[in-house]
Amino acid sequence: MYARLLSDGVVGASLTTQVQEAIDNLARFTVVGITEDLPRFQREVLSVFGAKIKLGIENRSPVEKSQQRQMLTPELREKIVRLCEPDLEIYRQAIDMRRIAANGD
Repeated sequence: MYARLLSDGVVGASLTTQVQEAIDNLARFTVVGITEDLPRFQREVLSVFGAKIKLGIENRSPVEKSQQRQMLTPELREKIVRLCEPDLEIYRQAIDMRRIAANGD
């Protein structure tokens, strides 16, 4: 969970606190990338740090898309959404930060 990884790591902190700390810490990053636009992230890392990075796709499901849809019941989907909500909140903030940086707002 990104909330735990990006927060200040205070033991016993509430999930809400962890998410807010993660967002606050993310705002301190010089470069933030998202999987939907890895080429932009690579360009930014090169521009800011002078380092060329190579990124590959490592986490692919061995199950075909049609099988995935059959396996994903509404109950399972609801559970996944609930478990991922803190990460999605951080992700949405990362998207907003990138949009603002791109627009110079």
